[in-house]
Amino acid sequence: IPDRDVIASDEALSALPDILGDRSLEDQRKVIAGKKKRVNDRLKEIPARIDELSRSLPEEMAPRKTIEAYIRNLDSKIQAAKDDTVLPGLRKELAEAQTKLAETQAKYAKGVREANKGIDKKVEGIDKEIKKLQKQAKDLEWDNNQAVTVIGRNKETVAGLGATYATVRARKQVYDEICPTCNQPIPSDQIEAARKQFNENQAIELGSIQADGKKLKAGNEILQKTIKEDEGKIKSLAIEVTAYEKSIKEEEEDRVEAKPSIEIAHLKEQVAPIEDEIKEHRIEKDLQKTLHILETDRQAEQAKLAKHDAALSTKKRIKELEIEEKNLAGEYEELEMQIFLMEKFIVSKVNLLEDQVNSKFELVKWKLFDIQVNEGVKECCIPMLNGST
Repeated sequence: IPDRDVIASDEALSALPDILGDRSLEDQRKVIAGKKKRVNDRLKEIPARIDELSRSLPEEMAPRKTIEAYIRNLDSKIQAAKDDTVLPGLRKELAEAQTKLAETQAKYAKGVREANKGIDKKVEGIDKEIKKLQKQAKDLEWDNNQAVTVIGRNKETVAGLGATYATVRARKQVYDEICPTCNQPIPSDQIEAARKQFNENQAIELGSIQADGKKLKAGNEILQKTIKEDEGKIKSLAIEVTAYEKSIKEEEEDRVEAKPSIEIAHLKEQVAPIEDEIKEHRIEKDLQKTLHILETDRQAEQAKLAKHDAALSTKKRIKELEIEEKNLAGEYEELEMQIFLMEKFIVSKVNLLEDQVNSKFELVKWKLFDIQVNEGVKECCIPMLNGST
């Protein structure tokens, strides 16, 4: 019975072709079994993870708005401790003095840079030339290293050719004087021709080996000559670099150095007493101790806010896991439904096949398949009369 007829016999099976796609029933069963295992394994993991995250949530804390309001209050107290009736004036005076000092230092530094502008440009140009020469030297060194490697390989090849040459040269040919087929003496002219052919072949092979060896040796001589020439170039480049470096030193000798400025020193002398006065004022008011207490308290409140943020992130993750769990449960139910439809298809096909066979008999009915407990189908052939075997 064609599968399409089985599917057409029951409307509930209409979704089966979409479920199977291009796969056979058995292949799709295996695919669904794999998916069910993956989904089921994940469903087993999620509750434990949710429980773990739930246990990590902190106990009840003050509302976030309450903590933030308390922090703002602490900030006001800290600022009040820092700013009394004297400190604002001192801070203003200090800011003005520091601004004037910074402007003077920037102006002085700019003058030094302008004075050295020409030298900097020359040194930059020389430095570029040095780097260019150093790159050339580095490239030559790399080429030489490659050439040394090739020479070494060629020497090994030549040594191998020497051994091959000795082996070929020592090769001897034994000539039978009696024909092994007819047991008659072989003519001397044939023996001589064979000996001549062997000697010619041997000479050609030896000549080829000698030619290869000479070619490799000639190549090594060229490479060694090139290496020597490159070494000379490298030395010349090093001399040029040394000369350029000497030029840089000579240019640096003319550089304008930043000398102590009387004006800057005077401005620094104005800043230092103001800073000392602010410090002494705070000590007199015992503000340092008060600030320490307030700032420690503020840090504790900030830690509470951090716990709030962590709890919010944890709750968000728990919600994500709950949604995932719900989606996976739905997916698992869908897979179960697909398995059910495939099993229903098998049962329907079995029943249609039995009906088709039994329609050929009037008295005897045949049971051709036995439905197993696990919904599997086992072939059989049992005659039945009036519903009994």
